[in-house]
Amino acid sequence: MNKISYIFLFIFIVSPVLLSSQTKHSPESSIHSPVDIPIFLSGNFGELRSGHLHSGIDIKTQGRSGHKLHSIYDGYVSRIKITENGYGKALYIHHPDLNITSVYGHMQSFTEEIEQYVLDNQYQKKSYEIELFPEKNQFKTEKGEFIGFSGNSGSSKGPHLHFEIRSLDNQQPVNPLFYDIKVKDNIPPKIFQVALYPKGKYSSVNNSNDKVILNTRKASGNKYVLEQNDTLNLHGHIGFGLKAHDFMNGSNNWYGIYEVKLLVNGENIYKHQIDEFAFHNTRYINAIIDYEEKTKNNNTIQKLRLLPNNQLNIYKHVKNKGLYNFTKDTTKDITFIVSDEQGNSSSLSFEVKTSSRPAVLDTTTKTHDAIFPYNQSNTFSRKEVKLNIPKLAFYDTVFFQYNKIESDNNIFYSSIHQVHNPYTPVHKYFDLSVKVHNLKSSLKDKIFIAKIKEDNKYDYIGGNFRNGFITARVREFGDFAVLADTLSPIIEPLTNMNKISKTQRIAFRIKDDLSGIKNYNGYIDGQWVLFEYDPKNDLLFHDLSNSPVKFNNKHELELYVSDNKNNIATYYSEIKIH
Repeated sequence: MNKISYIFLFIFIVSPVLLSSQTKHSPESSIHSPVDIPIFLSGNFGELRSGHLHSGIDIKTQGRSGHKLHSIYDGYVSRIKITENGYGKALYIHHPDLNITSVYGHMQSFTEEIEQYVLDNQYQKKSYEIELFPEKNQFKTEKGEFIGFSGNSGSSKGPHLHFEIRSLDNQQPVNPLFYDIKVKDNIPPKIFQVALYPKGKYSSVNNSNDKVILNTRKASGNKYVLEQNDTLNLHGHIGFGLKAHDFMNGSNNWYGIYEVKLLVNGENIYKHQIDEFAFHNTRYINAIIDYEEKTKNNNTIQKLRLLPNNQLNIYKHVKNKGLYNFTKDTTKDITFIVSDEQGNSSSLSFEVKTSSRPAVLDTTTKTHDAIFPYNQSNTFSRKEVKLNIPKLAFYDTVFFQYNKIESDNNIFYSSIHQVHNPYTPVHKYFDLSVKVHNLKSSLKDKIFIAKIKEDNKYDYIGGNFRNGFITARVREFGDFAVLADTLSPIIEPLTNMNKISKTQRIAFRIKDDLSGIKNYNGYIDGQWVLFEYDPKNDLLFHDLSNSPVKFNNKHELELYVSDNKNNIATYYSEIKIH
């Protein structure tokens, strides 16, 4: 082969890698920072959150709201969404030249022009919660242009900016750290625990069919070993799990892991990278964590294996669904490698003994009331309970158990139904029907299915009553019973109604302990005015500086708050505005 041929071969082989690197770090796609303060993160892309993968990065705002936010590139506002929970006040900007959409969540406010546009639409629809799609040229933005202020709206647990970058083609979130977001990070991830999961009744770890969770310790550099010195004995199909977190300079926060690899005797068994994912697949997080361990002990261990119904697209290489079959009398080296986006990495290695002979195990089959294959629809019926479960509602076949308990608690209008256990995840909603007991006709519109929690607390589920049963859509297993809500919400004024400035807020604390707040409407002199609801603080307020009312001195204020069972609380007061 001549010299020119070598050059062409080199270009052919290397150029895809270069292109990939340019896609992630190209100077042509350099963006403006969304904030004008140094960037430190409280959360990173792909973190394992409750019921979802984190779809962006959480940028710290120095513990307060009110920092200026900026458009990262030329574009136009494509969407504005305001919700009580979720992202709160959120702005979406299309950037056609970069083929991306940037998202700014938990904002305090927008520019004056956008604020007025939103306010006009809220009054037109008489709703605080609103979703708007402005015309393409209505709100153009330039790179670095001011777009609003950071805040703490929605389900935010403290002031910060939730920032996302989505592909314009499919609105799929991608890792913002590939777009010139300046974050200092030369700290490698840390490995805290490893888990081993025997799969099948003849597989074992240390002569047991139960899972084993072991702590680790740092050995030297970025290398970790098991805290215990005893060698593990394995037989049969074994899956693995890992508890690891990343860390960054200048912050004490724990972050999610970008890349995880598993090797057995140097052979690559498993690898994932969280570069991007589809929103409709985010709930599959429940298929990749040890859901039982998370539910029981609030301990997050990620399983390095694929359950049959796991449709996440983060996997780069998985052999035999992540299970390794240990069937020979020998020893093998197990190695885990975890890395962040900057290439900082740590490893855990240990040796195991493997056996060709299965251990003597208790293979007694556990009792169950039904078998629910994950790949088909399933039904279950008893005298006082019915389940109708769609196909692919589970990640694997469920050996379903049911129990009924008669309670002497006179607040229940049914038996307590133990629907399997809360340690098994459910992906899709299913219909749960429960027989109602001793129901007065006056309560037919007040009953609902509730999930029973610890300490005599309940989660409102809802439901419709018909032919002696109440039916609701449920997406969890656990203990359920029927309750009734006949109490109206509580309204507590937080403002002195006799002395109010035109520039302040009229504020209330509103609460409902059973079915929860559903609607609220406020009126001044009979005219509907916009009230903003902050559920995390039970706060409801009207900003007088944005009120359409022409103020003089005395006015009449009316407030109506209803819960999910249509119990209504009212508040009336004369107010004096100065």
